[in-house]
Amino acid sequence: MKTFTRRYVLGGMAAASLGSRALWSLGTSSRRIFIGTYTHGSSKGIYAYRWIAESGTMEPLGLAAETPNPSFLALSPDHKALYAVNELDTYQGKPGGSVSAYSIHPDAPELALRNVVPSGGSGPCNLMADHTGRALFVANYDSGNAASFRILASGDLSQPVTDIHYNGHSVNPERQQSAHTHCATVSPGNRYLLVNDLGMDRIM
Repeated sequence: MKTFTRRYVLGGMAAASLGSRALWSLGTSSRRIFIGTYTHGSSKGIYAYRWIAESGTMEPLGLAAETPNPSFLALSPDHKALYAVNELDTYQGKPGGSVSAYSIHPDAPELALRNVVPSGGSGPCNLMADHTGRALFVANYDSGNAASFRILASGDLSQPVTDIHYNGHSVNPERQQSAHTHCATVSPGNRYLLVNDLGMDRIM
C-alpha cells in the first residue's frame, strides 16, 4: 500500500495524468476512490482504490473501467452511478467527445457500463449531475459549448438535450481567441447552472 501525503497527491496526480480526478464512493463495506486518467500512455481508463482513513493509505483495487481519456468524473447524488467525460476530438467517426455512464456496485471495484453518448461538443472536460439525479451537464472546452442530458430511469444517459454555444474572446491572444467552457456547476438550490468560460473570462 502507498502512503499518500498532500505533497504526493498534488504532485503525483498531476504528473500521472496532468489532472486526474478522484471521487468518493461510499459502499456498504468499504470506502473507495475512483480516479480518472488520460490514456495516451499505459493507463487504460478509470482505476479504483480503497481509502483507509486511519492510516492515510490507498490500496489499489485495479482497473474499474476501460475507457478513453476519462479526465473528469462525477458521482450521482445517491452515489450509485458514476459519469465520466471522454476527452476526445472524434467519437464514432465524427468531431466531438463522449460521456460514459456507469453503475457502481456496493462491494466490487469494477464499474458496470450503462451506455456511452456523444458529449455534444469537442474536448469535454467537466460534468456534474443535478441534485435530483435526473439531469447531467457537460462543459465542452474545445467547441466552447455546454450540453445537458436526461438521466433515464434505467440509469442510461439520453442523447444531448440542450446545446448552448458561446461566442467571444478576451485579452490573451494565445488562449482566449474563442470560447472555451471548462466547468458546469449546479447551484446548491438546484435552480441555476453556472458555466465557466476561460476564453471569455466569464461565468454564465
